[in-house]
Amino acid sequence: MRIRQLHADDWETYRDLRLESLTANPEAFASTHEREASFDEATWRERLTTGPLGRPNGVFVAEDESGRPLGTASIVYTEHHEAPMLVAMWVRDDARGQQVGATLVEATVDWARRAGDDQVVLWVVRDNAAAIALYERCGFDATGTVDVLPSNPCVNELEMLLTIPAS
Repeated sequence: MRIRQLHADDWETYRDLRLESLTANPEAFASTHEREASFDEATWRERLTTGPLGRPNGVFVAEDESGRPLGTASIVYTEHHEAPMLVAMWVRDDARGQQVGATLVEATVDWARRAGDDQVVLWVVRDNAAAIALYERCGFDATGTVDVLPSNPCVNELEMLLTIPAS
C-alpha cells in the first residue's frame, strides 16, 4: 500500500472515490451524493488544492500495489476551528482491517505538522464505533462536544481532537 497526496490533475480519481464513499456509507458524511455529483470539474480541482477558507489543504489516497484506490482522507481549515480538520475519511469495505485508515490518518497528521499546526480536529458519527476506535488508536480524544450531522439532523456527531506530538 502507498499513500499519496492528490493534486488538481487527479480530480477524476478523487471525484470517483468521493462519490463511491457517499454512495456506500451516506450515513457517515456531512454531505450527500446528490450534492457532490453536481460538482463540475473546476470544483473538484479546487477541492484538491484549496479549502473552504482559501487556505491550502491536503487530500490523500491510499492505493494498493496496482494503483487501485483503497481509501481517502482530507485535511482542511474551516471557520469553526483554528486547528485543521480531518474530513471525508473513508476506506473501502474490502480494505478495512488492513491499517489503511490508520495510515491515512497518519498522512493527514503529518501534513498538519508540516504546516506548523499542533492539533487536528475531526467530527465522527457518534454511532460509528469502528471509526471512533480507529481515531482513539491514532491518539484522538473526544472533547465532549456533540452536534447534529448536517446531512441528517437525526444523527449526532462527536468532536475529537488530537494534540500532535512533537517530532
